[in-house]
Amino acid sequence: FGPTHSVAFQRARAKFVRSLAAYSVICFILQIKDRHNGNLLVTSEGHILHIDFGYLFDYSPGGDIRFESAGFKLTKEMIDIMGGSMTSEPFKLFADLCVQGYLALREHAELILNLVELMIESGLPCFKPMSIANLRWRFQLDRSARGAAQFMQEQIVFAYNNLTTRIYDIVQAVQQGIKY
Repeated sequence: FGPTHSVAFQRARAKFVRSLAAYSVICFILQIKDRHNGNLLVTSEGHILHIDFGYLFDYSPGGDIRFESAGFKLTKEMIDIMGGSMTSEPFKLFADLCVQGYLALREHAELILNLVELMIESGLPCFKPMSIANLRWRFQLDRSARGAAQFMQEQIVFAYNNLTTRIYDIVQAVQQGIKY
């Protein structure tokens, strides 16, 4: 995309930030797993794209050992693209968009919970008896909007360069040859 001061880079970074925020919120709510670099693509315009949805809700690679403890992937490299620190303007925009997206989804929590509840008896391995309770917890419906916003901010901090995320990338590199 060129030098960081170029118009092309700034446009690509803006698209990356916005799409990463949406991706992060959706990964958190649906608990999308298997978030190694082989399943994350960046389009020619800068959008981030997850391509494998085989593991979500309460189903994880490796027999549900909960290897990916963060709700979404937020690596040092992603932070570097957003200005290199959690205090950079692009990162602040990312965090703001995550909170806005989370609060917007939260307004529809009961509908989403009802849809997931319909799937519990489907036999799909991602739906387990605790799936509804876990999803309800992620929405933090017992908190005010301000409290829920703080909760999402905490998820961002927890996801930032998370140890289990880094270890999972290393495992994928060793087992599958996927660079990290």
